[in-house]
Amino acid sequence: MASELRQSPLLDRDRDRALFVAPEGFDRAFWAAQQGLNMLVLGEPGQGKTSALHQLELALRREEPQRPMSFVDLATARSPAAALGLLVSAAGSALGRLLSFAPPLPQPNESQEERGVRACLAQLTALDSCTFLLDNVRAREVAFPLFGVLRDRLWETPHQWVTCGETLDRRWLLRPPADAFWEQVVELRYTAEAARTLLERRLQDSPAWIAPIVDSVGTNPRRLVAAALTASRDHEHAARVVAAWEAWQQRLAGLDRRCSLLMAQLSGRRPVSASDPDLLGTLGWARTTLIKTLEQLERDGLVESWSEPAGTGRPRRLFATTEPGRPRRG
Repeated sequence: MASELRQSPLLDRDRDRALFVAPEGFDRAFWAAQQGLNMLVLGEPGQGKTSALHQLELALRREEPQRPMSFVDLATARSPAAALGLLVSAAGSALGRLLSFAPPLPQPNESQEERGVRACLAQLTALDSCTFLLDNVRAREVAFPLFGVLRDRLWETPHQWVTCGETLDRRWLLRPPADAFWEQVVELRYTAEAARTLLERRLQDSPAWIAPIVDSVGTNPRRLVAAALTASRDHEHAARVVAAWEAWQQRLAGLDRRCSLLMAQLSGRRPVSASDPDLLGTLGWARTTLIKTLEQLERDGLVESWSEPAGTGRPRRLFATTEPGRPRRG
C-alpha cells in the first residue's frame, strides 16, 4: 500500500497513468496542446505540475503517435544559451536527426553567449516541427529572456512550446512582451474531491481518515502524500497527523502576507539559504528582507536553521519549515 505513496513525479507510462488524477485545468491544457497552441501551465509548489506535464505528454502520444515531442527538464540551465543548447539536442533526438551546422560568423561587439543563442535559434528554425514540454524553467534568468526578449525569434521557429511555471512567477512569465507569446495560460488546482480520489488511488483503499486528512492538510498533492504515508500506519497515527496539521494550518492563518508568501515557497523546496537566487527571484525580495523574514519565522518556530560546510568559504546557513512530517534537524 505505502509503495505508491512516493514523492517522485508520475511519469509518462501506463502504470503511472492509473495513479494520475487530473487537476482542474488539465482538460483545457490537453485541448490547447492538441491545437498546437503555445501554453503556460501554472501551479503552486507541490501542485503536481511535473506529473501533469508527463501525463499530458502520454495523452498526446496516445492520440497522435506520430507527433514529435520532447519533455525537457531545464533545471540545470541558468542562461538562455544553456537552455537553447538543451532544446536543440532534445529536438534532434525527438526528430531522429541532428543538423550539421556551421557556427555563425561573429557580429561586431557580440559576446560568446549571444553568438551561442543565435546559433541555437538558427538550428531550431531549421528543424522540423516539435512539441516541447518544458519543466523547471528559471523564470527570471531563462523564461523571460526566451519568451520575452527572444519572443519574435521563437515565433520564427516551427515548434510548439508548453511550459510549466510557478504561480508566484507570473510577474516574469507574463511580463510584456512575454505575455503575448502564450496563447493559453492554464492554472492547475485540486478540488477536495479530486484530492481524496488521489489518495484513494495511491493507497488502493478508502480508509476513513482520508477525508479528515484532506480537510486538515489541504489539497496540495505533495503535502497530502507525505501526510498519508504517516497516517497509513494505523488509526492512531492518522489521528495524530490530522491534529498536527490542523494546528499547523491555524498557525499559518495568523501570518501576515509577507510571511505567508515565504512559507508557501519554503514548503515546496529543499532547504535553502538566504542567498538562494531562485527563491529571491521568485519572491522579488532583497536579501536583507528575506533574512529578516526567515529569522522572524524561526523565532515563531515555523522555520529552523542550521549551518552546513560550503567548500573553502564560510558555512552556509540553511532554512527549512518545521511543518508536520518534515524531518527535523534538531
